[in-house]
Amino acid sequence: MRRMIIFTILVSTVALSVPHWNEQFAKEPAPGSDKDILQSWIKVAVSQHGTTPVGSSSSRSVHLKPGPDGHFRGQFRINGRKIQGLIDTGATSIAINETTARRLGVQPAQLDFNWPIMTANGQIKGARTVLRRVELGNIRINDVEAIVLKDNALQSTLIGMSFLNRVESYKVERGTLKIDG
Repeated sequence: MRRMIIFTILVSTVALSVPHWNEQFAKEPAPGSDKDILQSWIKVAVSQHGTTPVGSSSSRSVHLKPGPDGHFRGQFRINGRKIQGLIDTGATSIAINETTARRLGVQPAQLDFNWPIMTANGQIKGARTVLRRVELGNIRINDVEAIVLKDNALQSTLIGMSFLNRVESYKVERGTLKIDG
């Protein structure tokens, strides 16, 4: 009998809480949303092959098709230089290697490789820097944080959340990544 009373109280409590839960979860994106799918597609993404053309449907909107490996890449202009970048929502910031940093005007003597960085392959040391301008199509973001890694730790440029958090929106829709500036 005691178990029955406890069970009844528990069920009643849950039943009274359901409307509150519904209001709370209605504000949050549902699991399996486009953003969740994007994050799962490109969580760990370092690849050298394939490029994807950038198309634009408006002056501040860029659409990227996935490459053969399912990853989204775009032709960026960073500090005025053309750089092929792979969109990586699992990266906190843009990640570039030393060679790319030099091409972008970042002097190796200015870099302090003392920042611990967690990668898919474990922890390494990187150097923080700020990129003057990052452009994708007609989307332009100034003063974007980046991490510089040694050449042997990173072969391609990863465009992480330090860029994506500063655009108006990004989402995957019908297999295309749409970024609005």
